[in-house]
Amino acid sequence: MHESRWTTAEMAQAIRRIGRFEKPTAPNLEREIGVRDVTAREDDVLVTFRWKRYPWLLAIGFGPESEYDEYPDTVDAWASDALTYLAELTGTGIVVGAARKIREGGVIELLERQAWDRRFYLSIVPPDGEAWGALKFFERDGFDTTRVQELRASGDLISWNRVYVNNSTGSPYVGHAAVVRVSDTRAEIDFCETVPGLPVTVGLNLCEVLAHEAAWTGITEVVTDIDRPELDLLGFKPEGERRVLTTDFLAVDHAEIARLIASSDDWVPPPPRRLSPGTIRVAG
Repeated sequence: MHESRWTTAEMAQAIRRIGRFEKPTAPNLEREIGVRDVTAREDDVLVTFRWKRYPWLLAIGFGPESEYDEYPDTVDAWASDALTYLAELTGTGIVVGAARKIREGGVIELLERQAWDRRFYLSIVPPDGEAWGALKFFERDGFDTTRVQELRASGDLISWNRVYVNNSTGSPYVGHAAVVRVSDTRAEIDFCETVPGLPVTVGLNLCEVLAHEAAWTGITEVVTDIDRPELDLLGFKPEGERRVLTTDFLAVDHAEIARLIASSDDWVPPPPRRLSPGTIRVAG
């Protein structure tokens, strides 16, 4: 870390000067990110922003270092880099993967990224995604897609997520799950299916990302009747015979999830699917 040539007040002013701010009463929901406010703190600048249709405002702190230029020429150059990095962070999963802290006014600050099980890759399939035209490549790994096709046909499907072993061929698929809208504020994880013998973190990651995707459409609660005790680590609480999760995600137990990942490091992945000669495997 090098000493900043500018005060945090000057850094905040620079972001205000060059940033594209939106009015809370007229958000441009065609853009994923809408910057709302910037606050100078002792050691960094806190940028508050809207993410898609997520019900809570989010914030990330930016220190004096640029991620792209060791010594930016001007404070405006630093501010431009900070806003570019904000777009990069949100585009690479920090909204899902970071620890969180509630701040004054109900703003949720995203902190450092937490452990993620990188032995697996998760593929997100929206209702209008291209992957629906290639279901046979998923079904040949032993999965029945009847239920998820029914959910899609109903018009209530928010997302269908699939997971496969993270290797050079992107195979085999080892699980899938789906989330549907049940009201303006509630969604339901309808099913979560994984092959036997997997680390429990696979189903955990599937359900966590589904809950986030639902939240990005304005959902404040996600319910499920799936019997997976590990879902408690995401913050699911009993509600009769079901579980309910508030989508501020402040109750996620990142430390225990990291322990689960480490405790299954002896897991042996299945062999990748053999491809026919000349076949190019396209993940997703």
